[in-house]
Formats: sequence, C-alpha cells, structure tokens
Amino acid sequence: MVIILGRSIMTPSKIGNYNKKMIFDIVRRYPGISRRGIAKLTGMDPSTVTRIVSSLIKAGYLKEIGEKVGKGRGRKAVNLAVNSLPVSGIIVLVGAQVSKIGIAFFDGKYEIIKEFETQKNPSDFLDYIRNFTRKIVKSYDNTRYFGMIFSIPGIVDLKRGVIINAPHLGWKDIRLKDELINNCEVNLPFVLLSNEAKLSLYAESWFNKDIEGLKNGVYIYHSEGVGGALLIEGKLYRGVGFSAGEIGHMVIDFNGKVCHCGNRGCWETFISSESVVQSYEYTYEKLPGRNFNEKFISLISMDKLEASSVFKSRLIEYIALGIANLMNILNPEFVLFGGVMHNFPDDLIRKISDRACTLALPSASSNVRILKASMDMDESRMKGATLMFVDKLIEDMVMKNGWRGDILV
Repeated sequence: MVIILGRSIMTPSKIGNYNKKMIFDIVRRYPGISRRGIAKLTGMDPSTVTRIVSSLIKAGYLKEIGEKVGKGRGRKAVNLAVNSLPVSGIIVLVGAQVSKIGIAFFDGKYEIIKEFETQKNPSDFLDYIRNFTRKIVKSYDNTRYFGMIFSIPGIVDLKRGVIINAPHLGWKDIRLKDELINNCEVNLPFVLLSNEAKLSLYAESWFNKDIEGLKNGVYIYHSEGVGGALLIEGKLYRGVGFSAGEIGHMVIDFNGKVCHCGNRGCWETFISSESVVQSYEYTYEKLPGRNFNEKFISLISMDKLEASSVFKSRLIEYIALGIANLMNILNPEFVLFGGVMHNFPDDLIRKISDRACTLALPSASSNVRILKASMDMDESRMKGATLMFVDKLIEDMVMKNGWRGDILV
C-alpha cells in the first residue's frame, strides 16, 4: 500500500517509521505509560501497539520499568520509559550576566555542570565554550555522540545557526554554528541555536498539565530583558525573520527610557529585572543579590518596606498593561509567566491577572488562563533544549535510516 499526501509518498516503511516515532514521543511525554495507555491515547489497535513497542525495546530505544500497580485480577500493565543511550547533548544557557553549561541525555534527563560569568566579547565567549567542550568530551568516556544546543537571549536564525541580535550582550550577526563546527577540535555532528523563551514554551507545551490540550498561548520570559514565545494552533510560531514573540520590545511610551534595542519606552524598560532593580537602587538602596535577577527576587520578596510596595504597585500596572495588549491582539487561551516571574507569589499573579483582564477587551479576557509557568528559567530552558536535542537525533538519524538499534551507538 502507498499513500500519497500532497507531494509526499507514504510507503509502508515510512508509515511504520512515523508510527514508531509517535509511540516513542508518547513515552517521552508520559514516562511510565503502559502499552494499554498508548493504545487508548492513540486509538491504535492494542496488538499493533504491542508489536511496535516490542520492536523499540529490542532496538534499545525503550525499556520496561516494572509493573503498574492496579486493582483486580489478571496481568498488570507494564510501565515504559525511554532508554539511556551513549549519546549526549552539550547545552549552553547563555545569559546576559551569567551563563550555564549542562548535559542532556537521550532519556530526557539533564544536569547543569558549570556556571560562569558571560564574557561580553563573543570571541572570548566562544573560546571559553571550545575549551570547556573539549573537557566535557574527554570526561564522558562512554559517550560516542555529542551534539550542542544553545539557548540565546535574542533573535537567532535556526537554519544558518546565526545569532541575529542579542541586545543585552551587544552581539549581532554572530555565526556561532560555523565558528564551533569549524574550529572546535571536537567532532560536533550538529550545533543548534534557539531563543530561550521558545525553548521554555516548548518544554511547557510538553509537560505543563495546566495547558494540556490548549493550542494558542503566550509565554512571557522575564529576566534582565523581556522575551516571549507564541504557540499558534499547537505549534511554536517563529515568524519569517525568527523574531516572533519579541514582546519585550512592544513600545508603550514614546517618551520612555532608551531600550537596549535602540527604541524608547519598550515594555522591558518598565518591567525587566534590570530596569526595575536599577530604578529601585538609584532611588532607595542597594538590594541583596549577585545579579539583576537575584536582586529582583529580593525586591519582590519584601513585604513591609513602603518603597517596595510602591514599586510592586507600579510593576503590576505595567505588566498588566502589556498583557492586556497581548490579549487584545492575540486572543490567546493562556498566558504563562516564566523566567524570573516563576518566583512571583500567587497573590501577585492574581493581582496582575485581575488588572490585565480589567484593561483588556471582554472578549479577549473572558476565557484566558493567566498562569505561572510550571518550571523555573533553568529547568524550562534545559528541558526545552533536551527535547530539541533528541528531536534532532530522531529526525536526522533514526527516521532516515529506520529504527535500527545500531544508529545511535
């Protein structure tokens, strides 16, 4: 049987590969799911699910992790999970002040192994990454395959692997992919770049049960700057120039402060951790913390100081104003507070939500969910990058060559 979809010819072999990928992705998303659970979720015949799962276990991609506890007699459902394979992704979380390096594994786990001050000179930064990458590869003796993924606080060209503009770092047109693949002295099969907010929303779309089933939403990535990501009809929307979601550069006051992007009065000049902390410390006193994000959290945590109350009131107004604009323009099903906003107390989230719904059109605010993200900024970026790493392996190697057990080992 051959199925023709558009210009793509779906042979039985291709259909089999896509069914395997679908089941593999379900186990990634719902670790511990049973064969019976997969059949219920997909509508596939249980015998077909059993056959595909058995082939994925035999090839080494999945494993059984014990029996599922249940009531009644009969055979218990066996839980499934993604297997660990000797492949790793080197994840670099680039920050305006502090960057971190982590390792992503095929089974979805990860660990952060290094934190360092971000060098403002891109050449110095790349030298640091090259040197540390060599150390990582030498220390993971059993790993036979490495890829590299960067989380970038700015606009990136995914296809060419270029940082188009990272305003807080002053980086423009950095050919990061070519620089690393050609000059790293380590065999890197691929180097991927993605915007930090988009990685975070990707992770939330996989694992946040509060937005499960929702297809349209906005993710606010709050940090030294303010970024964002858009989910439209269930897919991340990047835009023709990869700048979709740059909500921090929505101008709300033409007479406001100059932004890192060069315009005046961008939303981030009113609500970013950098802007708020600088304004507070100039007016009142120094805040505890090693960087803008830590100092911002200290300010939000203050309850009794009149100065902090004034700042929080202003912050609520400006955040709510921006969200109301986004709700009116996009009419989303959800708005997620991510980045440093993940540390907001529930009462602050509620006040912002109430105020935003008051400012927005009734039709835009009546059915929207305004929620705190389920992960903090490190977890969301790392999980998003880990998902991206495994996606790349599956698409580039497994789907092209079939789900053979020797592909990744």
